[in-house]
Amino acid sequence: MEYFKLNNSTEIPAIGSGTNTFGRDNSDLKSKPTGNYSAMVSTIEAGYRFFDCAISYGNQDGVGKCILESGIPREEFYVLSKIPNRVPYNVDEESIRKSVEQSLLESGLGYYDMFMVHQAVDYNSPDGKMNKEVTVNLYKVLEKLYKEGVFKTLAVANFNAEQLDILMSETEIVPACDQIRSKPANRNQETVDFCKKHGI
Repeated sequence: MEYFKLNNSTEIPAIGSGTNTFGRDNSDLKSKPTGNYSAMVSTIEAGYRFFDCAISYGNQDGVGKCILESGIPREEFYVLSKIPNRVPYNVDEESIRKSVEQSLLESGLGYYDMFMVHQAVDYNSPDGKMNKEVTVNLYKVLEKLYKEGVFKTLAVANFNAEQLDILMSETEIVPACDQIRSKPANRNQETVDFCKKHGI
């Protein structure tokens, strides 16, 4: 496996697997959980060690159990998770800490290699704009948890260049990563260029 070095000197595998449909009927994200994690087991058997999780996927317990029962040491896996930027997760420091603690408890993994703010914008927001105060507060609490060693790397997902710029102007730690969509039809080049410029 090849690795990329991040701005906090940790490394992340170049290839990983999503988990949002694991444990669900017909690999449908909107279906109810089935408890069938054969896809996760097969992915581990195929050699994957990097898994992309999130609180909103609702399957952290099954994903964590597969990792812990694989017979492979936990430290050989790279696991990231994400906190939704919406109520009830981002209300205040207490709710944010509780959400992260509950996520870790459900997964059983003990720690995350990376932890992210799942999105800059609350999907329920009527105007579709980033709530600067709420998002900055969420990130600042995660900065505290990072310094406390709850996870090894702090990052974000689905932030565009403007949103990253706003966040970085109000916080201390530059995100190590911004997980975004980038494909031939939409390379998201402005965000990619911004990240390269700032070592993200």
